Amino acid sequence: MTDQSGKRVTEKDLLGHYTLIFFGYTYCADVCPTTLQVIMAARTTLGDEGRKIVPVFVTVDPERDSVEQIKGYVGNFGSDLVGLTGSAADVERIAKAYRVYYAKVPSADGKDYAMDHSSILYLMGPDGKFRKHFTYTTDAAGLAAALREAMGS
Repeated sequence: MTDQSGKRVTEKDLLGHYTLIFFGYTYCADVCPTTLQVIMAARTTLGDEGRKIVPVFVTVDPERDSVEQIKGYVGNFGSDLVGLTGSAADVERIAKAYRVYYAKVPSADGKDYAMDHSSILYLMGPDGKFRKHFTYTTDAAGLAAALREAMGS
């Protein structure tokens, strides 16, 4: 995948940190921005512990979510949020690895589309292994508490 600065990123680049990964798209009107706000608020709630977590947003809409689009979008949520995009094959590969569902849903007039996608947060450990998942209905306080527990703090 490619981050918002144009750098190629692999799972190896994320080793050594807890990583909280969310799949979505920048044209999402509700679930994606709300979930990203919750992630960033939970990290703030955790204070110094929160800095141990790298928040990552992975697009499921590479057709519209260019590096420039991702950069502008993730910048709305904080400078620590990593945004990833790539080719359709890149997205398919990472979505398959995380068992993420996504599909293009054309608008009624056929002139635009939305992306249907699963909305799970994935906490990966510093070793790159899955630790825990959270649903999009988890609020910031609940997420912060669960992250603290999952990190053994």
